[in-house]
Amino acid sequence: MAIYLGLGWLALGIVYLAILTKGFRKTPPEMNTEADPKENQGTAEARLGA
Repeated sequence: MAIYLGLGWLALGIVYLAILTKGFRKTPPEMNTEADPKENQGTAEARLGA
């Protein structure tokens, strides 16, 4: 049962990606997990204020 659910979920994801990218002709959008990209640029030392 879990195999069928997993395969169904995979199929839905592929269909969704195909629709989102207009038949895989466009690049998929990237996911940004940073709250403010300008705030997190530079080296780790610059971000920590060292």
